[in-house]
Amino acid sequence: MVGASVLQAFRNLRLARKFTLGVVLVMAVVVIALTTLIIGYQRSSLRAEIDRHEQSLARNLARDAVGPLIFLDPLRLDELVRAVDQVPGCASASIVDGRRRVVAHTDRSKLG
Repeated sequence: MVGASVLQAFRNLRLARKFTLGVVLVMAVVVIALTTLIIGYQRSSLRAEIDRHEQSLARNLARDAVGPLIFLDPLRLDELVRAVDQVPGCASASIVDGRRRVVAHTDRSKLG
């Protein structure tokens, strides 16, 4: 019977208070809807930025690894992989040659 008492209390309110309550409720719904839209946009924008950063990191590693791969310089390849591993958010990095062998990796047990 709580619902009936709330309904009775609402009926006893003056028209101005009912109007004010309605405006406040509409504003709350609008604020919640806008907040949800903004957070969704920010989430997708941040995800796209992270993807662009990861692709850029991979492109730069590939470009820098060309020379050491051609001249078979494992020390330089290891330096490149270690440098990429220092980037925040990087789980691991590896360089694979034309025969699909791992020639450099942040986890040395995965070489070969």
